[in-house]
Amino acid sequence: MKRLSLLTALLISIPSWGADKIDQSLPLSSNAQVTIEVPRGELNIVNGAEDSIRVVGTLDELAERLVFEQQGADMVVKVVMPRKWNGDNRSGSKLTVELPKQVNVDASGISTNIKANNFNGDFDVSSVSGELKLSQLSGKLNFNTVSGDQTLINNEGKMRIEAVSGEIDERGSKGTITIRNVSGDIESNNFATEINLETVSGDVELVSNEAAEIAMRSVSGDIELGLLGSGDYQFNGESVSGDLELTVTKSLQGHIRLFANAGGKISNRVSDDKPKKQKYGPSSELEFDLGQGDSKIRMTTLSGTMEIGFQ
Repeated sequence: MKRLSLLTALLISIPSWGADKIDQSLPLSSNAQVTIEVPRGELNIVNGAEDSIRVVGTLDELAERLVFEQQGADMVVKVVMPRKWNGDNRSGSKLTVELPKQVNVDASGISTNIKANNFNGDFDVSSVSGELKLSQLSGKLNFNTVSGDQTLINNEGKMRIEAVSGEIDERGSKGTITIRNVSGDIESNNFATEINLETVSGDVELVSNEAAEIAMRSVSGDIELGLLGSGDYQFNGESVSGDLELTVTKSLQGHIRLFANAGGKISNRVSDDKPKKQKYGPSSELEFDLGQGDSKIRMTTLSGTMEIGFQ
């Protein structure tokens, strides 16, 4: 039996010579940890049998071999490339990995487009320039790209999303969300109860459909925020030179405070209250109560424009 297991491992990790077809399976327990490394190409992670992992597709034309084996507590799927290689994902691997629905996954690539749908478990997914398309994942979720775009739909759990210049499109998520981007734009429409968002120069459009604690920070990027859920919101928004535009429903009630430093402007379209100039310096402040609720809205800017209005 040991000889057979050794032979199987050797066959699975033997060298491949360019665009080899793959169709291999191994036993896998539920809640297992699976590590997948595909440097370039297409990686699709889908539901399969509840007691095994299957890898199907073709290898990169430059791939030296496929490592597919149990390594300690991890099941490893790794496309091994030469030490030096060039090219984009069009010449890369085209792999589908079938997994049990309840599984933990760490998937990474360089110029790899990665898709995953309908899993319960922790997912850590990253690609440098490839695109991420991830949906209906539930657990502790970490998504990361540099220049690659991300499309994230109906995910749930504790979610962390990061990019440098790639665009982020996040919709329908629940739980807690942290989004950080440098220059890429962010578009989000979700049901999260806690949202932390940071951008440097990228623009942001966020619609919150559930009462939440929200913190947003921007340097020069513009922020458009809609608080459309019922219940009380806790919102703190900060910018240096970027504009802040806040839209609320007429049912929102609570305390509103907007503060603009030198060069900043305030526009109020939800009440007759007017901004007041500070006694010393060019700063201005608008503070008032909207109804009797417990929402707390605070916005500050150095030189941007802040506006609050009804939906």
